[in-house]
Amino acid sequence: MNPFSPDDDPPVSGIGPFWRKRDLVDLPGDARRLGRWVAASACFVVAWSLVELPWEIDITGSASGGLTTSGEEIAAVLASKTLLFAIVGLALQRRRAAKYALLFVCLMSVLAMAPEIPLEYAHSPWLATLSGVECLGKLSTFVFLALDLRVKR
Repeated sequence: MNPFSPDDDPPVSGIGPFWRKRDLVDLPGDARRLGRWVAASACFVVAWSLVELPWEIDITGSASGGLTTSGEEIAAVLASKTLLFAIVGLALQRRRAAKYALLFVCLMSVLAMAPEIPLEYAHSPWLATLSGVECLGKLSTFVFLALDLRVKR
């Protein structure tokens, strides 16, 4: 018998004392929790888009440098908000196509906004903060939705 490795010790079945094997029975619970996180983050994105609306429709034109915001710009902002609300609403009703559309919208928004936030911060820290919060919300929605779609396949 070797004093450094006794023969009567049971074999180690994991990596450390806190390791446990994952039960497959827990996957439905994980899917429900993930669904709640998707719903919460998608609702945050919708709510934040409403918070950001007055700065996107700049009636005075101070952000764009012009005198006023044109009717086409206001219509484009309102159309994009309506489309976002419709996609989120359908995704919350568990429509698979709407979930993929929301996944695409969130990813494209993050890829478009993230590189411009430092430049926007040099111009206006307040607007960069608004954009940063929107970017984080859409990024979290993208991550939770991607995980949710992966679990529910």
